Amino acid sequence: MSQLLGDNFQIHEIFRTDNFLNEDLNEVEVGNMPPLALMFQAGYLTVASKEFASGAARYYLRFPNFEVESAVYGLTLNFFGQNTFRLTQLRQKAKAMVASMVALDSAGLETAFGDILASLPYNTHTPYEGHYQALFIMTLASIGLRYEAESRAGDGTYDLQLQTESGAHYIIELKCESYKAPKTNKDLPKDKFKENMKKAAVSALAQIEEKKYYRKFRGEGTDIYKMALVVGGYFDVLVVFEKAQNWGLVRGADGCLKVVRE
Repeated sequence: MSQLLGDNFQIHEIFRTDNFLNEDLNEVEVGNMPPLALMFQAGYLTVASKEFASGAARYYLRFPNFEVESAVYGLTLNFFGQNTFRLTQLRQKAKAMVASMVALDSAGLETAFGDILASLPYNTHTPYEGHYQALFIMTLASIGLRYEAESRAGDGTYDLQLQTESGAHYIIELKCESYKAPKTNKDLPKDKFKENMKKAAVSALAQIEEKKYYRKFRGEGTDIYKMALVVGGYFDVLVVFEKAQNWGLVRGADGCLKVVRE
C-alpha cells in the first residue's frame, strides 16, 4: 500500500475517485504516477462511467466490489496511522459509530469517533476538514455503509450523506475548530474553545437548512436527519442531530394517492 500511495498522499483523496482525464489514467512514468491512477492500473479501481468534453475523455471511477473497497480503506488507514488498526478492530469501531447514529446518541458517536482519532499518531493530524471527512467515511465504508461525498444538492454541495440499513439518511456538515487563538496562537481557555465548538455546530446545521441539502431525499418515506460533526483540536468531537422535515405518499380510503407531511 505504501508503494501505491507514496509519501505525499493525502488521505482525503481516497474517496474522490472522479474527474480523471484519459491521460491521467494512462500515465506510466515510473516513480511519478498519480496514486489513484496507479490504483486504477493495479485493479483497485474500475471505470464506473465516462463522458467526453472538448474532445477528451473524462472517467468516473469506483471500487469493483465491497471486498476491495473495505480492504483498501482498512489498509490505507493502517498505512496512514502507522499500523495502529486491524481491519476487524476498525469494523468493530465502525459498528459502534453506526449504532450511535441510529440511536441518535450524540455522546456515543462523539466517543466512538474520538477513539478513532485518538488511535492515530498525533503527527498525522491536520486542521483540514477533508482529513476528518475521509477518516469518518473510510471507517464507516469498511462495513459497507452507503455514502455520497461532495455531492450537489439544493443550493450547494454537502460534505457527506450516509444511509443506514433502515433507510434513514444523514446529511452531514463537518467543521474544524482550532484550540489556538488566531492572533496569538496560544491555547484558548477551555470554556471559550467549547463555546466555539458549539457555534460551529450551529453554523453547520444552519448551512444544511439554508442550502436545502436534505430536500434531495424527501419523499422516500424514510427518516432524514441533519447532523453537525465538529472536530476541535485533534481529538475533541461534537455531534448534534436535528430531524429534517419529510413527506411521503400514502393511498387514502378512496384509493387515491395523497401527500402526507411530517
